[in-house]
Order: sequence, then C-alpha cells, then structure tokens
Amino acid sequence: MNTESDNRFISYKGMKRILRSNLNGNVSKETIEFLQLYFEELIKQQLRVICGNVLVRQEEANRLREFHGLPEHKRFSLSVFLNGVDEILKPSTDLMVEGEQAKLVFTCLSQKAKRR
Repeated sequence: MNTESDNRFISYKGMKRILRSNLNGNVSKETIEFLQLYFEELIKQQLRVICGNVLVRQEEANRLREFHGLPEHKRFSLSVFLNGVDEILKPSTDLMVEGEQAKLVFTCLSQKAKRR
C-alpha cells in the first residue's frame, strides 16, 4: 500500500535525521512533513528554471553545431547543465585531472556557508 509519504523524493527519515542532528533534539511529525513539502516544491521550481536555461543553451549549442556542419546533440551534457545551473545556483566546480581520469568536485553551498 503506497502512501503519499512513500512517493516523496525527500525521505521522512532523512529529513528527520538532518533536523535532529542540527537541532540536537526531536522535531514534530507535522514539522518534518511541512518541510518535506516545502523543499520538494522549492526543488521543483528551481528545476523548472534550470531546465528552461538548459533548453536555451542546448539550442544555442546546436545552432553553432549546425553552422559548422556537425550533427546536433540529442542528449543534454553535463556542461550544458553546469552552464544552465550557473546562473541560478553558482556552484563552485574544480576540474582535477589525474592521468586519464577527470573528477568534478562540487563544493556545496551549505559547506561554503558553514565556513563563513
């Protein structure tokens, strides 16, 4: 039997664990459920904006590819998403190359805030 809380992409237990560790105490069920809904809605809104930016960037890239006689990209690459997200979230990314491997290291905004 699926309940509404089973369909959430932010789990109840995960939210509860985060709140308890940061507040050093228990949090009511109503508070956790409210925050789940709030952050899910916030994420959905941000994803809509990000997707709009990504679509524009992909169209620009495909126009350039067409101009140079190259086939268009059908898939959205990480670079297009990073450019689309950059306008909204401004993530800090470092590209470190080790031999043939490349690692993307993302610094979370929350980690930056904790350092200040």
